[in-house]
Amino acid sequence: MSKPEMKSSSQGSLKTLLKGLRALEEVCRRKNGLKQSELAVVLKADRSTALRILNTMIEAGYLYKDADGRYHPTMRIPWLSHLILEGMEIRGYARKQLEKVTLETGFSSHLAILSEGQVVYVDGEEGRGMIKVNAGIGNVAPVHCSATGKALAAYLEESSLKTVLRGLSGDSFPQRYTANTIKDFPELLEEFSLTRQRGYAVDDEEYEVGIKCVAVPIFDYTGAAVATIGLSGTVSKIEEIGIESLAEKLQAAAAAVSSNLGYANSEKRGEENA
Repeated sequence: MSKPEMKSSSQGSLKTLLKGLRALEEVCRRKNGLKQSELAVVLKADRSTALRILNTMIEAGYLYKDADGRYHPTMRIPWLSHLILEGMEIRGYARKQLEKVTLETGFSSHLAILSEGQVVYVDGEEGRGMIKVNAGIGNVAPVHCSATGKALAAYLEESSLKTVLRGLSGDSFPQRYTANTIKDFPELLEEFSLTRQRGYAVDDEEYEVGIKCVAVPIFDYTGAAVATIGLSGTVSKIEEIGIESLAEKLQAAAAAVSSNLGYANSEKRGEENA
């Protein structure tokens, strides 16, 4: 085989792989599944190409086809996510701290990171009591109205923050989930500034009515906020103990994790950003 032929074959395989990944993303995005004809439109390909890609993913165990001819993701997708999350170093460092703050407060605790402009929950500990508030591993939340999101976004460099803000909803401000949800970008930037000054972020029924959350950033050896540890509970229970008291416990927990990640100035971070 000549070198030009080998190059052409390699490029063709790469294009097919990219189409397959795009197809997988699209199927996962559609709550009601995806038809072969719909995928062909998305990929700008003919129906036979779309069918070939879908059948390949069925053979690999990533998709299944229902009686109406719609394709859906199998549990192999979250299984892969679980493998990735299990391998994340920060989870090992934070596990004892999650258990500790939940034991001390009774509230559900969670560990989250920022990915593709959204908060992704990578670990958590379920709280005690009749009403439990806990974000499942792999679940996502919006940056602008979650304590975990604000605790991370507040410490982003200007260029990264602009990228996240642009990605929220394009030209308009993102969805309001409750009457308390921040309504515009200037207010959100003020909230980020306040978060840096006090060293913790608060979700005051901004994402879900009746639920209040507080979160603190975790820093790595470069000083970047790479994760956040937070607590969630009902408004009455959170206010009974007090936000500042809970924030102090979270700051101690976050400082311990940050130290394990090589961050040497956990106690001074709030002063540097005041």
